[in-house]
Amino acid sequence: MRVGVVGLGNWGVRICESIGRCDQVEIVRGMDVDKATAEAAATRFGFPLCDSYDDLLAEPSVEGVILVTPPSGHLEQVLKAAAAGKHVLCEKPLALRRADAVRMVEACESRGLVLGIDHERRFEPGWEELQRVVESGELGTLLHVEGNHSHSWMGALPRDTWRGSKAEGAAAGLTGMGVHIIDVLVSLLGPVAQVFAVSADRVHGFENGDVFSTQLRWPDGTTGTITNLCATPTFARIAVFGSQGWIEVREQDMLSSVRTSQCTLALEGKEHQVTVFPTADEVQAAVSAWADSVENGTPYRYRSSELIGNTAAYEAIGRSIISGAPEAVEN
Repeated sequence: MRVGVVGLGNWGVRICESIGRCDQVEIVRGMDVDKATAEAAATRFGFPLCDSYDDLLAEPSVEGVILVTPPSGHLEQVLKAAAAGKHVLCEKPLALRRADAVRMVEACESRGLVLGIDHERRFEPGWEELQRVVESGELGTLLHVEGNHSHSWMGALPRDTWRGSKAEGAAAGLTGMGVHIIDVLVSLLGPVAQVFAVSADRVHGFENGDVFSTQLRWPDGTTGTITNLCATPTFARIAVFGSQGWIEVREQDMLSSVRTSQCTLALEGKEHQVTVFPTADEVQAAVSAWADSVENGTPYRYRSSELIGNTAAYEAIGRSIISGAPEAVEN
């Protein structure tokens, strides 16, 4: 599958590296609003550049676009790609508002295009094991879920980075980290019913803060918490608790190319089972899954209802931060 990559900064380069290890995908065009950034990536990976997004979409060799851009631009970019007949793999969060996500999904579906999302963490071996155990029913009635995805690397970014802007997300940790946890929890439990979120700026001085936490509730009464800190050493944990047991996945460093994750399964009346999973290129897996759906019609791992449900919870969290009160999630 021939693609154009839009956005060639740090994460765009990370995606290009993974595509280089993927037999299913070839980068045939690239584009970035920063000329120096674009030229550096083009030289490194050996693809031609386009001067604008419209030029990239007009290129006949491009079958799909990979959007590695700030979320506020995703709606217009996806709608343009759909109008041009291009499949889309979009960075997370898909959109800042549920209504925009609905428009994006409908625009692609109506043209028979695959709208992908780069929630690559679903392909991490520990997270896949967590999903397998939950779906098997071994944990009994699900009671509560917890996720914490924190690190300190944002401290090295300039204070005017888009990641610290309220226009690009109500909380810094939510946009880059918490949205992954929302994604996997929506895939396991379905749409969230209510959220109650708080955020604070304690260290870095970002407009949208560096501390974030939210409580969640599902229609059946299952509860949850998500925490994201942008000013502490790496910590990554997700756990699901049920009436017959619990499962927890911890990671040493989710941003390192050499890491492991430890999965602990505790079932009533049995010894804890501990499994250590090695490094996997989850970005390559996410790109391959999207390309496989485009090329072979393989069912895509992310259902449209999940793309919309994730965005709906994300939007409600933003409202809760502003209101200081619980907010219902539109589903």
